[in-house]
Amino acid sequence: HCAITQRLKMFSYPPPSVLHDLLVEGIVPVELALCLDTLIKRKYFSFRVLNQIIKHSLISGKTVQFVPKVYHQTLLPSKQLVLPLMIGTKVPEQEQAWQLFMTLKDVVELVLSPTHTDESIGHLDSLIAKHRHRFNSVFPERKLIPKHHFVEHYPQLIKAFGPLVSLWTMRFEAKHHFYKRVVRQTCLCNILIVKGTCYCTGMMLVYGSTGGLPDSAGILQIIIFHHSLVFVVKVQSAWYCEHFRCFKLEYTGIVKVVEQSQLTDTYPLSTCTMKGDRVVSLKHHICLSN
Repeated sequence: HCAITQRLKMFSYPPPSVLHDLLVEGIVPVELALCLDTLIKRKYFSFRVLNQIIKHSLISGKTVQFVPKVYHQTLLPSKQLVLPLMIGTKVPEQEQAWQLFMTLKDVVELVLSPTHTDESIGHLDSLIAKHRHRFNSVFPERKLIPKHHFVEHYPQLIKAFGPLVSLWTMRFEAKHHFYKRVVRQTCLCNILIVKGTCYCTGMMLVYGSTGGLPDSAGILQIIIFHHSLVFVVKVQSAWYCEHFRCFKLEYTGIVKVVEQSQLTDTYPLSTCTMKGDRVVSLKHHICLSN
């Protein structure tokens, strides 16, 4: 052991990489492949039907970048933000493989949350334990990979470092894509960007809460007033759908003017159409104040 690090608390834990433990090279693509393979074998849908759903999905705004490409049986992409909204109607609620995948989605949303409380960290700890139990139950013949064990330490690491999304390497690696675009293109079209966040009309914002659940507001107009960002929004009531892990939206008939500082969360969301209803899926867990 190093004599220096034994006396310095800041060297007690190595910082984790959420991008590699969970997302691109981690648990999500592995379990997604296993769950999709199980759902297809149980004939809830086929690869052909899955590709048709992806091609004809009604998804608007910023979420389009998370839509998976057409699947091949030997290649499964990892951009699965809206996949539950695409195939959830074809899977029964009691399906164990589906419940495993939705529990993993809950874990990812909590890990990617930009803020945490003692309650959210405790909830994450219980979700990780539930996810591990369900994985062993659904796939008893499969062994847990080392990254399953890494994720079990996340609650303790959040207490030590703060929100792990602030430590991941995604922002650095995303710059590679930007510079490649600059090399190929000479003219880039910019929309309104505030501190790295893009806003446009039609997107949904999290504004207020009811009964412990976040409410939404659709952007009608964006105004810059005295160097401050102001939104004209349609207030929406949100009803949680546990099977899809999303919120069903209903227009309340109320139009408001809201400053960015008044938002519960500043990240804009995009809506999807599912069975004629407008729904929205959160990018990360949102800690609501009492």
